[in-house]
Amino acid sequence: MQKDSRPTEGLRRSVADVYAAELDYLVERRRRLGDQDVDPSSLQAERPGAGTAIAPRVAHGTVGLALSGGGIRSATFSLGVLQALSHLDLLKFVDYLSTVSGGGYVGSCVTSLLTSDPRAGVRPAGRDAGAFPLGFSGADREAPEVRHLRDYSNYLVPRRGILSLGIWRLVAAYLGALILNLIAPLSGLGFLFVAGTLILSWLATAQWAWGWSYLRWLAAGLGVITAAWLVAPYLAAWTKRARDGLMAGAAVAVAVAMALGFLIAAPWAYYELVGLVLGSQPVALGQLEGGLRVFGFCKGPAPRECQHVEGTVEDLRGALQVAGARVGGGQTTLQHLADGIWDTQLTIANKGLAGDLYFAGPEVELIRALGEAGFTIGEGRALDSLMTVLFPILAAAIPAAVIGYLKRSLWIFGFAAAGLLAAVEIVHVGEWLSREDYPTLVEWYPRLFVIAVVSGFVINVNRVSLLNFYRDRLADAYVIRRSSAQIVTSDRIQLRDVLPTNNGPYHLVNATLNLSGSRDLSLRGRRSAHFLFSKLYCGSPRVGYAPTGAYARGRLELATAMAVSGAAVSPQMGSATKPGLAVLMALLNVRLGQWLPNPAVHLRAGLVFWHYFFLKELFSLTDENDWYVFVSDGGHFDNTGLYGLLERRCKTIIAVDCGADPTRKFEDIANIMRKARIDFGIDIQLDLGKLHGDGTSPRAAAGFQVGKIVYPPNQGDVAGEGRLVYIKPTMSEDLHESEDLLEYARNHPTFPQETTGDQFFDEGQFESYRELGYQLTKAGFAALGPRWLR
Repeated sequence: MQKDSRPTEGLRRSVADVYAAELDYLVERRRRLGDQDVDPSSLQAERPGAGTAIAPRVAHGTVGLALSGGGIRSATFSLGVLQALSHLDLLKFVDYLSTVSGGGYVGSCVTSLLTSDPRAGVRPAGRDAGAFPLGFSGADREAPEVRHLRDYSNYLVPRRGILSLGIWRLVAAYLGALILNLIAPLSGLGFLFVAGTLILSWLATAQWAWGWSYLRWLAAGLGVITAAWLVAPYLAAWTKRARDGLMAGAAVAVAVAMALGFLIAAPWAYYELVGLVLGSQPVALGQLEGGLRVFGFCKGPAPRECQHVEGTVEDLRGALQVAGARVGGGQTTLQHLADGIWDTQLTIANKGLAGDLYFAGPEVELIRALGEAGFTIGEGRALDSLMTVLFPILAAAIPAAVIGYLKRSLWIFGFAAAGLLAAVEIVHVGEWLSREDYPTLVEWYPRLFVIAVVSGFVINVNRVSLLNFYRDRLADAYVIRRSSAQIVTSDRIQLRDVLPTNNGPYHLVNATLNLSGSRDLSLRGRRSAHFLFSKLYCGSPRVGYAPTGAYARGRLELATAMAVSGAAVSPQMGSATKPGLAVLMALLNVRLGQWLPNPAVHLRAGLVFWHYFFLKELFSLTDENDWYVFVSDGGHFDNTGLYGLLERRCKTIIAVDCGADPTRKFEDIANIMRKARIDFGIDIQLDLGKLHGDGTSPRAAAGFQVGKIVYPPNQGDVAGEGRLVYIKPTMSEDLHESEDLLEYARNHPTFPQETTGDQFFDEGQFESYRELGYQLTKAGFAALGPRWLR
């Protein structure tokens, strides 16, 4: 793949540029509806000439419907909302349909059905022309399309059971993708290992001063750094209390440091000498620890700066005792010293890499897993294989250095701990090199290089991710069309081809542009930006908008956009990204996000080296400046779907908030309130008092509330006010006549805020969420009056 300096053809830099094209769609849609209640004149008066930008205006009177994320729970509740709006003949007023994640399931279902049948529309049942495809047919019987959604409420594995095809398809998809995914890191690391081995073999044989090899001098230097790590915190604490003996104490520390360094590196050949030194070394370490106290460095309990040393000294003492016992038992090489410390590395790593200092979170679990893997393989001792050396180094040295650097105040600890473990590894590798067959290593070097390079071009990280399985299962359930009397999948609908007769709301599919590696300080908290898929344009204010017909070579499908919008499980998750967890998820291929072309970059046909982008994802270096950008679940930036509608200054917005919120904290709506105020100066005024409940259950007095949107002046548009209808799944007081809902709620205390992790709905669960959405919306708009949206 090649990149040049030209901008993408047709690139638009702002929403004002794309809004002009959207306005054409909205005018034509209102005209085709032929309904006097939906007057296109307010939009047509502002209709610009071709290629002319126009800023969104509140006076245009556009209406948006936002369906939030929340998996199958959100999709099913939102289905009931759509049915109620259609039943009340209000869906015709909706100009924009903005969806995120689970809301996008049912939103894409509506779009696919309206696309495949140009006669379908948003009208209530009883009107053959333009009838809503997910409504009710005669005698209030549900349409076949709704029965299909009910049948596929277990969309990931429609037919459950250990012998079902769906289960084995999921297992096969994951294992196959995992194997391909691991080829990249293993071949690359194998190449680096062999290269490092050859370098170390030279260092182990080349002689320098005093007849020592370069390898021995390197280990000695690392030993000195290690001892400095043991001593430095005590010095730092002591200087605050007693400065008189600083130089004397430093001299003692340096002497001990040198002794420890030479102990690790010295090439003693006679086990008697080694046994003698090792026999006394634990005593020396004890003298070091006690001597520092005697000198007055730490009077009373050890200060916080020093506590990490004690546990580590204890671990080292045990390691040296083990090594001394082995040597004293008649084993004759320095290798046993390394083996003794080797056996203790896991103890140190599991204790936070330094005594009693712990780092909570997934990073430690990753370090622990890698270290244990290397230790287990190393116990085989067959050839002291690649993993034997590779995993302990990764498990101890690199994380210690990185964590130490990031923590700043612990930088001495971090790098010195890395030095200790690296010194031990160097001795271990050096001894191993003396027994290995170098010609074999030389032969493997070009092989691994070829594998690493070729796989980088051949293994597309997007194709080996789980998104393809996820997309196909979603498409089977939601991207559908009616064929005679059957409902069939219509997953090949191109996004640019949806709604060719303008018979449905303009669909905005919301996603997240991940920017963990961006240098923009304004993103330090968000680490992401809004990203949009739509019929006419795809992109973000951050990188611009490319015409959908040209974006991704015009091959972006509605099903893919829907799946990326719902790619909740991914190494990069916007503000929720955790670097340590990202490494683990990327290596294990637990990833749904996708690398998509950067709309701002003009790409020419060619090969892509996918290992480069895999590494960016692995180490959370995603940004907006490369050929490809990493896009994931829209909920990683805004889970409500309101961001794009507020950016378009919609006069009325209906927000369906289905994010999991069992304790009624309203985090998603609060998040978009903050972003709207910061990014657009928009003030959302919404009284949620009746929706809060008691804070211990998902029940409250109401689940429907009307608020106000205060728009500031913007790009020629005067200040204005809009309306916000907020709907949240709630067992409210208005539902006292819905006995089936009350029965389901009694038997399922967390309903209607059950965990998003439950993506396997049964019939009763599906019907309860659908009916709740229908009842809440119908009752709420009935109270507002029949002409409230007009």
